Amino acid sequence: MSTVLITGAATGIGNLTARALALDVVIHKAGHLVTGYVEAFTAEEIAHLVDVNTLGVQRLNRAALPHLRGQGSAAPSSTWAAPSR
Repeated sequence: MSTVLITGAATGIGNLTARALALDVVIHKAGHLVTGYVEAFTAEEIAHLVDVNTLGVQRLNRAALPHLRGQGSAAPSSTWAAPSR
């Protein structure tokens, strides 16, 4: 199994496919959580949350799914974790 540090979805997937490596599965595990009073967070902090948690998944799907479909398989998986009290 090959592990590649993906610094950008398109760049990471491009690096894999350029090396003729097949994608077997895409697992979304990036997640960012803030806790506290909602009014304590700036619009920029909330925008960062949306960017990581929602747009990051979309970026990875957009980069990876065409390659998975081209191989005849597509297996994206999302998982979320949050601390409990």
